[in-house]
Amino acid sequence: MDRVGLKGNFVQTNQQATNEGDQVNSGKKLGITEQSQRVGMASIAKSSVDALQQRNGPEADLSKLPSSTQAMLRGAERGRSAQVGALLVTASEVERVLQCDELLKQCESLPQLLHPFVRQLAEALKHSGPLGSRAPLGPDGPLGQKAWNPSYWMQLFGSWSGLSKDLAKVGGPGSELGPLGSYGPASKQSLELLLKSMGPMAAELNAGGLFTALGPLGPLGALGALGYLGKVGGHGFVQDKNGHFVDDAGGQQRTTSVEYQGQKRSYELVELYSEAQADQLGNNDSSWMIRGTLAPGDKEDTFAFTSAKEQLITLTAVPENGKDIFTLELLDDQGKVIAESNSKDLVNWIQIGADEARNLQVRVRREETASQKPSLVNSYIDTMLMPLKLMSASMKPWLGQSATKESGNFGYRLVATGSNQQVNQELTSGPHQQRFCWLK
Repeated sequence: MDRVGLKGNFVQTNQQATNEGDQVNSGKKLGITEQSQRVGMASIAKSSVDALQQRNGPEADLSKLPSSTQAMLRGAERGRSAQVGALLVTASEVERVLQCDELLKQCESLPQLLHPFVRQLAEALKHSGPLGSRAPLGPDGPLGQKAWNPSYWMQLFGSWSGLSKDLAKVGGPGSELGPLGSYGPASKQSLELLLKSMGPMAAELNAGGLFTALGPLGPLGALGALGYLGKVGGHGFVQDKNGHFVDDAGGQQRTTSVEYQGQKRSYELVELYSEAQADQLGNNDSSWMIRGTLAPGDKEDTFAFTSAKEQLITLTAVPENGKDIFTLELLDDQGKVIAESNSKDLVNWIQIGADEARNLQVRVRREETASQKPSLVNSYIDTMLMPLKLMSASMKPWLGQSATKESGNFGYRLVATGSNQQVNQELTSGPHQQRFCWLK
């Protein structure tokens, strides 16, 4: 599949292209499609305009294009290529850059002196790191249906949304001083000023960085499933049998509001769905976690979702078993593949700049030809958690739970984390970043 030119809803180009005179270079696999090419930004801009006029006639109003596309057109007029258009980063692309000295040198925001440290820190992106099966997002963390999962006990406690609102009035989690307030890690000040002031390594935690999946916009951040918006968050809602959050009065809630610079800012809640609940829901929003399984004969699971606003969305496939590897594909609403992440060493994730009302799909596949290598870290964690798991098993009769047997299925946790806002993407650069524009 050729990435250059019109592909249904989007036109795509590499970030390294600089002007009309750039030579076309094909043949490298970039983890998005089978082939990549480099073209000038002016050429991409012309392709965007031509495609719009083919659909709507020669008098087509360019202002009707998504804002990310308009930014790309303006950048082409100024001769710029970097940091224009929608952002696309995958774990596969990050892995490719980390494995090649010449590609890592193209990350201009990272001094060459730091390259050895970058590769050492990249161990955190592997399955034994914070995104792996034994980490907070896995079954041994806060989210799950076992007695050792805090979310289990919070579900039994019930809704406390009224108390949450009262706490917000005196500086609680939903206030200006909370994690989603103007002083929190996902605020504009933190993303654009604090991370940058902490040096080039910290800047790589921001949008489009090599470690963005571990940063404030990723699944482990304040906007993710473990933060204020998740099942164990400070909003106080509880999930019903269908997976929907409900308040004290039993009213269904998909969003919540927090104080931000003297005003109310609305965020999508991060529900924890079973696969059956997600299938019943159909089309989801851009912030959620799904506990899914693939039977030995199953090839894939696909879930639809919609971005309600222009924002960055990070999709992460966390295996529940320390041996399994799951890959990701991102598709448009017509089923055409936009991006894929198929690393065998890193936990797979995709970060995409979606525009308003964009319908997308994500596909999860299990890698059958490879498995994770044994990890001393995972073995140590399993040993330390063994007493807690044995205690949990002994408590099941008291909690009305029956003993469960291993099903033989391959479990995963698919996490979608929306940024809820337009994010400055100019703090980092590198060949792992791809740029494209939505056409409609």
